[in-house]
Amino acid sequence: MGTDSFCLVRVNPGHFLKSDCGGALEVTDTPSFAEFFTYAAATAWVARLRRKGYPQAVICNAAGELLTYERLQERQRSAPTGEVSNLPTNWKEYNDIPIEEARRRYKVDSAFADAVDAILATPEPKGGK
Repeated sequence: MGTDSFCLVRVNPGHFLKSDCGGALEVTDTPSFAEFFTYAAATAWVARLRRKGYPQAVICNAAGELLTYERLQERQRSAPTGEVSNLPTNWKEYNDIPIEEARRRYKVDSAFADAVDAILATPEPKGGK
Protein backbone atom coordinates (compact mmCIF):
# COMPACT_ATOMS: atom_id res chain seq x y z
CA MET A 1 0.00 0.00 0.00
CA GLY A 2 2.97 2.31 0.09
CA THR A 3 4.62 4.28 2.84
CA ASP A 4 2.43 7.38 2.99
CA SER A 5 0.42 7.96 6.14
CA PHE A 6 -3.19 8.26 5.02
CA CYS A 7 -5.02 6.05 7.53
CA LEU A 8 -6.76 6.81 10.79
CA VAL A 9 -7.59 4.22 13.43
CA ARG A 10 -11.16 4.47 14.67
CA VAL A 11 -11.27 2.95 18.17
CA ASN A 12 -15.06 2.94 18.29
CA PRO A 13 -17.79 4.89 16.47
CA GLY A 14 -16.92 8.57 16.62
CA HIS A 15 -13.53 8.21 18.36
CA PHE A 16 -10.18 8.15 16.57
CA LEU A 17 -6.78 7.27 18.01
CA LYS A 18 -4.80 10.37 18.85
CA SER A 19 -1.96 8.77 20.82
CA ASP A 20 -1.02 5.99 23.19
CA CYS A 21 0.38 7.48 26.37
CA GLY A 22 1.92 4.58 28.24
CA GLY A 23 -1.02 2.28 27.69
CA ALA A 24 -3.72 4.93 28.13
CA LEU A 25 -5.37 5.68 24.82
CA GLU A 26 -5.98 9.28 23.91
CA VAL A 27 -8.83 9.66 21.41
CA THR A 28 -10.51 12.50 19.57
CA ASP A 29 -13.84 12.92 17.84
CA THR A 30 -12.21 15.07 15.15
CA PRO A 31 -10.49 13.07 12.38
CA SER A 32 -7.98 15.83 11.56
CA PHE A 33 -6.74 15.78 15.18
CA ALA A 34 -6.08 12.03 15.07
CA GLU A 35 -2.72 10.49 14.30
CA PHE A 36 -2.22 9.38 10.69
CA PHE A 37 -0.66 5.99 9.97
CA THR A 38 0.53 3.98 7.03
CA TYR A 39 -1.83 1.18 6.09
CA ALA A 40 0.51 -1.41 7.65
CA ALA A 41 0.83 0.53 10.92
CA ALA A 42 -2.93 1.10 11.10
CA THR A 43 -3.54 -2.62 10.56
CA ALA A 44 -1.18 -3.42 13.43
CA TRP A 45 -2.95 -0.89 15.68
CA VAL A 46 -6.37 -2.33 14.88
CA ALA A 47 -5.15 -5.84 15.74
CA ARG A 48 -3.61 -4.56 19.00
CA LEU A 49 -6.78 -2.68 19.96
CA ARG A 50 -8.99 -5.66 19.26
CA ARG A 51 -6.79 -7.83 21.48
CA LYS A 52 -7.13 -5.19 24.23
CA GLY A 53 -10.92 -5.31 24.13
CA TYR A 54 -11.85 -2.79 21.44
CA PRO A 55 -13.73 -5.02 18.95
CA GLN A 56 -15.02 -2.06 16.92
CA ALA A 57 -11.53 -0.81 15.99
CA VAL A 58 -11.23 -0.26 12.22
CA ILE A 59 -9.13 1.62 9.68
CA CYS A 60 -10.57 4.82 8.22
CA ASN A 61 -9.50 7.37 5.63
CA ALA A 62 -8.72 11.01 6.45
CA ALA A 63 -12.43 11.89 6.30
CA GLY A 64 -13.21 9.28 8.95
CA GLU A 65 -14.92 6.93 6.48
CA LEU A 66 -14.39 3.20 6.82
CA LEU A 67 -11.49 2.19 4.57
CA THR A 68 -13.21 -0.57 2.60
CA TYR A 69 -11.59 -2.74 -0.06
CA GLU A 70 -13.28 -0.61 -2.74
CA ARG A 71 -11.86 2.62 -1.26
CA LEU A 72 -8.39 1.08 -1.12
CA GLN A 73 -8.68 0.05 -4.76
CA GLU A 74 -9.86 3.53 -5.73
CA ARG A 75 -6.92 5.05 -3.88
CA GLN A 76 -4.51 2.85 -5.81
CA ARG A 77 -6.18 3.69 -9.13
CA SER A 78 -6.02 7.41 -8.40
CA ALA A 79 -2.39 7.35 -7.25
CA PRO A 80 -0.18 9.83 -9.09
CA THR A 81 1.20 8.51 -12.37
CA GLY A 82 3.25 11.43 -13.56
CA GLU A 83 0.22 13.66 -14.04
CA VAL A 84 0.32 17.42 -13.52
CA SER A 85 1.14 18.12 -9.90
CA ASN A 86 -0.95 20.27 -7.59
CA LEU A 87 1.97 20.69 -5.19
CA PRO A 88 3.19 24.15 -4.25
CA THR A 89 6.55 25.07 -5.79
CA ASN A 90 7.20 28.44 -4.14
CA TRP A 91 6.25 30.60 -1.16
CA LYS A 92 3.39 32.34 -2.99
CA GLU A 93 1.72 29.06 -3.95
CA TYR A 94 2.24 27.72 -0.43
CA ASN A 95 0.84 30.88 1.22
CA ASP A 96 -2.22 30.75 -1.07
CA ILE A 97 -3.27 27.43 0.52
CA PRO A 98 -5.59 27.86 3.54
CA ILE A 99 -3.68 26.90 6.70
CA GLU A 100 -6.08 24.12 7.76
CA GLU A 101 -5.86 22.55 4.30
CA ALA A 102 -2.07 22.79 4.36
CA ARG A 103 -1.90 21.13 7.79
CA ARG A 104 -4.25 18.33 6.72
CA ARG A 105 -2.38 17.67 3.47
CA TYR A 106 0.98 17.79 5.25
CA LYS A 107 -0.18 14.95 7.53
CA VAL A 108 -1.63 12.71 4.85
CA ASP A 109 0.35 13.39 1.66
CA SER A 110 4.07 12.68 1.79
CA ALA A 111 4.69 14.37 -1.59
CA PHE A 112 2.99 17.52 -0.31
CA ALA A 113 5.04 17.38 2.89
CA ASP A 114 8.26 17.03 0.87
CA ALA A 115 7.29 20.00 -1.33
CA VAL A 116 6.46 22.15 1.71
CA ASP A 117 9.69 21.16 3.47
CA ALA A 118 11.65 22.22 0.37
CA ILE A 119 9.86 25.59 0.31
CA LEU A 120 10.37 26.16 4.04
CA ALA A 121 14.08 25.48 3.62
CA THR A 122 14.33 28.60 1.46
CA PRO A 123 14.07 32.17 2.77
CA GLU A 124 10.61 33.68 2.48
CA PRO A 125 10.60 36.69 0.14
CA LYS A 126 10.05 40.12 1.66
CA GLY A 127 6.36 40.82 2.20
CA GLY A 128 5.54 37.13 2.91
CA LYS A 129 4.63 36.23 -0.68
